[in-house]
Amino acid sequence: MNKIIECSKPSDDLVTELMSIWFNAVKTTHHFLSDEEINKLHNDVKVAMKEVDHLFVYTIEDQNAGFIGINSDKVEMIFVSDKFQKKGVGSKLMNYVIENYQIKYIDVNKENEVAYKFYQHLGFEILKKSEFDKYGNPFPVYHLIKH
Repeated sequence: MNKIIECSKPSDDLVTELMSIWFNAVKTTHHFLSDEEINKLHNDVKVAMKEVDHLFVYTIEDQNAGFIGINSDKVEMIFVSDKFQKKGVGSKLMNYVIENYQIKYIDVNKENEVAYKFYQHLGFEILKKSEFDKYGNPFPVYHLIKH
């Protein structure tokens, strides 16, 4: 059975599993990042995962397929396992938080064209652009809003 589970205090084992999903998803979708840059982000993402207001995991037949973390009305992170890409996991997670938590904002790296098009399909538009990501790295970011 497929379901979305809220993990208010994720266990270390769950965080380790979700970080594996994150790593594989980033390797698949963030071609603009070097291995060194991905490794630098690892601890920041791990900390952020534990600090978001709400963390949801989408499971398919008891296997973790993807996750989403939100703060207030903003998606802070969404990653889908490379095994489950293009199977509706991201859409289900996004639609869940849009409907239940009135999500209006998300940031996306400009170079991540697939994700940007995905968010556009969900009704997000560019609110503003930044030349640097939130860690100060020179990766342009689109700050998106859903009206």
